[in-house]
Amino acid sequence: MINLKEFFKKIFQPSKTGDKKYLDKLISNLEGVKNSGSKIQFKIQEIKPKGFLIKSGGLFGFVSFGHMPWHYQSSQHWKIISPYLVGHIFYCSIYHLSTDPISLIVDGKVHKFRDIVLEEFTPYDAIILQKTKKVDRKLNRYICASSNCIS
Repeated sequence: MINLKEFFKKIFQPSKTGDKKYLDKLISNLEGVKNSGSKIQFKIQEIKPKGFLIKSGGLFGFVSFGHMPWHYQSSQHWKIISPYLVGHIFYCSIYHLSTDPISLIVDGKVHKFRDIVLEEFTPYDAIILQKTKKVDRKLNRYICASSNCIS
């Protein structure tokens, strides 16, 4: 007689040895990338308190705000911009890779942006990270003088 519980458990349980071989292959590929010093893509998954959860080479990893290709004055700016970065792909080098436990930390500073040429009188989308009321008095006087306002 067949025990149905054991039968279904055997059919629907994923193979642990297959998963281990797959992880070993991913780690081996990333070690090759690290040893050669070449660049690899990473995709931003979500924001964390000090950086981003990323996926690179089939494994989840981490990139800190300090290892991104640009910098902001505070982590609050990263929180504002993060919804626009999730899902985007950047290039990185592997900063740290360990196997027990599996840990991947990347350095995104190696990413290079294309040079862009901004055209006059063309609208562009932008994200305002911070507004301040600080006004340059010399500039304010110049603007008021040119537009006949009283300050």
